[in-house]
Amino acid sequence: RGCAGPRRRGAAGPPPPGPGAGAPPSRKRRAEQTEEDRRQQRRHKNKISARESRRRKRELREETDRKVRELEAENNDLRMKLRVGPEAAKQEEESILHQLAKLQEMFKGKAGNQTQIQSELQAIRDRYSDYGTVRRGAVEFHLRQLRQLVLPTQTTKTILWLLDHVR
Repeated sequence: RGCAGPRRRGAAGPPPPGPGAGAPPSRKRRAEQTEEDRRQQRRHKNKISARESRRRKRELREETDRKVRELEAENNDLRMKLRVGPEAAKQEEESILHQLAKLQEMFKGKAGNQTQIQSELQAIRDRYSDYGTVRRGAVEFHLRQLRQLVLPTQTTKTILWLLDHVR
Protein backbone atom coordinates (compact mmCIF):
# COMPACT_ATOMS: atom_id res chain seq x y z
CA ARG A 1 0.00 0.00 0.00
CA GLY A 2 2.71 2.48 0.82
CA CYS A 3 4.91 1.62 -2.20
CA ALA A 4 5.57 4.16 -4.94
CA GLY A 5 4.13 2.01 -7.73
CA PRO A 6 1.32 2.77 -10.15
CA ARG A 7 -1.98 3.71 -8.61
CA ARG A 8 -4.99 1.50 -8.70
CA ARG A 9 -7.88 2.67 -10.79
CA GLY A 10 -10.17 4.80 -8.69
CA ALA A 11 -7.54 5.40 -5.99
CA ALA A 12 -8.53 8.54 -4.21
CA GLY A 13 -5.17 10.14 -3.51
CA PRO A 14 -3.58 11.25 -0.28
CA PRO A 15 -5.68 11.61 2.85
CA PRO A 16 -6.32 15.10 4.16
CA PRO A 17 -3.50 16.49 6.27
CA GLY A 18 -3.80 15.58 9.88
CA PRO A 19 -1.64 14.26 12.68
CA GLY A 20 1.41 12.53 11.22
CA ALA A 21 0.68 13.86 7.70
CA GLY A 22 2.76 12.24 4.98
CA ALA A 23 3.19 8.86 6.64
CA PRO A 24 0.95 5.93 5.64
CA PRO A 25 -1.42 4.98 8.43
CA SER A 26 -0.21 1.89 10.22
CA ARG A 27 -2.59 -0.57 11.83
CA LYS A 28 -1.85 0.82 15.25
CA ARG A 29 -2.42 4.39 14.11
CA ARG A 30 -5.52 3.28 12.23
CA ALA A 31 -6.92 1.92 15.45
CA GLU A 32 -6.09 5.20 17.17
CA GLN A 33 -7.90 7.29 14.57
CA THR A 34 -11.21 8.56 15.70
CA GLU A 35 -14.38 7.69 13.91
CA GLU A 36 -14.59 11.33 12.78
CA ASP A 37 -11.11 11.12 11.16
CA ARG A 38 -12.07 7.97 9.27
CA ARG A 39 -15.34 9.58 8.20
CA GLN A 40 -13.45 12.64 6.92
CA GLN A 41 -11.04 10.45 4.95
CA ARG A 42 -13.93 8.52 3.47
CA ARG A 43 -15.70 11.78 2.54
CA HIS A 44 -12.52 13.06 0.92
CA LYS A 45 -12.11 9.87 -1.13
CA ASN A 46 -15.79 9.94 -2.12
CA LYS A 47 -15.49 13.58 -3.15
CA ILE A 48 -12.52 12.81 -5.43
CA SER A 49 -14.23 9.73 -6.82
CA ALA A 50 -17.41 11.71 -7.56
CA ARG A 51 -15.39 14.45 -9.28
CA GLU A 52 -13.69 11.88 -11.52
CA SER A 53 -17.01 10.20 -12.24
CA ARG A 54 -18.55 13.52 -13.29
CA ARG A 55 -15.53 14.27 -15.49
CA ARG A 56 -15.78 10.88 -17.22
CA LYS A 57 -19.53 11.32 -17.67
CA ARG A 58 -19.01 14.81 -19.15
CA GLU A 59 -16.37 13.51 -21.57
CA LEU A 60 -18.67 10.69 -22.65
CA ARG A 61 -21.58 13.10 -23.13
CA GLU A 62 -19.41 15.47 -25.20
CA GLU A 63 -18.17 12.59 -27.34
CA THR A 64 -21.74 11.34 -27.82
CA ASP A 65 -22.95 14.84 -28.75
CA ARG A 66 -20.12 15.17 -31.28
CA LYS A 67 -21.00 11.79 -32.79
CA VAL A 68 -24.69 12.73 -32.96
CA ARG A 69 -23.82 15.96 -34.82
CA GLU A 70 -21.63 14.02 -37.28
CA LEU A 71 -24.33 11.42 -37.91
CA GLU A 72 -27.04 14.08 -38.32
CA ALA A 73 -24.90 15.91 -40.86
CA GLU A 74 -24.25 12.69 -42.75
CA ASN A 75 -27.95 11.83 -42.60
CA ASN A 76 -28.88 15.25 -44.00
CA ASP A 77 -26.33 14.88 -46.80
CA LEU A 78 -27.76 11.51 -47.75
CA ARG A 79 -31.31 12.84 -47.64
CA MET A 80 -30.35 15.72 -49.90
CA LYS A 81 -28.65 13.34 -52.33
CA LEU A 82 -31.81 11.24 -52.47
CA ARG A 83 -34.07 14.22 -53.16
CA VAL A 84 -31.90 16.30 -55.46
CA GLY A 85 -30.21 15.65 -58.75
CA PRO A 86 -30.89 14.06 -62.10
CA GLU A 87 -31.13 10.58 -60.57
CA ALA A 88 -33.93 11.66 -58.26
CA ALA A 89 -35.84 13.31 -61.10
CA LYS A 90 -35.47 10.22 -63.30
CA GLN A 91 -36.59 7.95 -60.46
CA GLU A 92 -39.60 10.18 -59.79
CA GLU A 93 -40.56 10.15 -63.47
CA GLU A 94 -40.32 6.35 -63.59
CA SER A 95 -42.51 6.11 -60.52
CA ILE A 96 -45.16 8.34 -62.10
CA LEU A 97 -45.15 6.33 -65.33
CA HIS A 98 -45.49 3.07 -63.39
CA GLN A 99 -48.46 4.40 -61.41
CA LEU A 100 -50.14 5.69 -64.59
CA ALA A 101 -49.71 2.31 -66.31
CA LYS A 102 -51.18 0.60 -63.26
CA LEU A 103 -54.19 2.93 -63.28
CA GLN A 104 -54.74 2.45 -67.00
CA GLU A 105 -54.88 -1.31 -66.49
CA MET A 106 -57.38 -0.88 -63.67
CA PHE A 107 -59.63 1.36 -65.79
CA LYS A 108 -59.58 -1.03 -68.69
CA GLY A 109 -61.01 -3.60 -66.32
CA LYS A 110 -58.17 -6.08 -66.59
CA ALA A 111 -57.35 -5.88 -62.91
CA GLY A 112 -58.78 -4.19 -59.87
CA ASN A 113 -62.08 -2.98 -58.60
CA GLN A 114 -63.48 0.33 -57.45
CA THR A 115 -61.72 0.30 -54.04
CA GLN A 116 -58.35 -0.51 -55.62
CA ILE A 117 -58.73 2.36 -58.06
CA GLN A 118 -59.73 4.72 -55.24
CA SER A 119 -56.75 3.67 -53.11
CA GLU A 120 -54.36 4.20 -56.06
CA LEU A 121 -55.82 7.64 -56.73
CA GLN A 122 -55.52 8.51 -53.03
CA ALA A 123 -51.87 7.40 -53.04
CA ILE A 124 -51.19 9.62 -56.07
CA ARG A 125 -53.02 12.51 -54.41
CA ASP A 126 -51.00 12.05 -51.21
CA ARG A 127 -47.77 11.96 -53.12
CA TYR A 128 -48.18 14.76 -55.63
CA SER A 129 -50.73 17.23 -54.29
CA ASP A 130 -49.56 20.48 -52.72
CA TYR A 131 -50.63 19.31 -49.28
CA GLY A 132 -49.90 15.60 -49.66
CA THR A 133 -47.96 13.73 -47.01
CA VAL A 134 -44.82 13.39 -49.15
CA ARG A 135 -44.83 17.06 -50.05
CA ARG A 136 -45.45 18.08 -46.43
CA GLY A 137 -42.56 15.84 -45.33
CA ALA A 138 -40.24 17.50 -47.85
CA VAL A 139 -41.35 20.98 -46.77
CA GLU A 140 -40.88 20.10 -43.07
CA PHE A 141 -37.41 18.71 -43.82
CA HIS A 142 -36.35 21.91 -45.58
CA LEU A 143 -37.84 24.09 -42.84
CA ARG A 144 -35.83 22.14 -40.23
CA GLN A 145 -32.71 22.71 -42.32
CA LEU A 146 -33.45 26.44 -42.49
CA ARG A 147 -34.04 26.62 -38.73
CA GLN A 148 -30.68 24.96 -38.09
CA LEU A 149 -28.97 27.44 -40.38
CA VAL A 150 -30.73 30.47 -38.91
CA LEU A 151 -30.43 29.64 -35.20
CA PRO A 152 -27.24 30.85 -33.53
CA THR A 153 -24.65 28.26 -32.56
CA GLN A 154 -23.59 27.65 -28.98
CA THR A 155 -20.41 29.65 -29.64
CA THR A 156 -22.43 32.63 -30.88
CA LYS A 157 -24.75 32.40 -27.86
CA THR A 158 -21.74 32.34 -25.53
CA ILE A 159 -20.13 35.36 -27.21
CA LEU A 160 -23.39 37.32 -27.08
CA TRP A 161 -23.81 36.44 -23.40
CA LEU A 162 -20.24 37.52 -22.65
CA LEU A 163 -20.68 40.79 -24.53
CA ASP A 164 -23.90 41.45 -22.63
CA HIS A 165 -22.36 40.73 -19.20
CA VAL A 166 -18.96 42.38 -19.67
CA ARG A 167 -20.45 45.86 -19.97
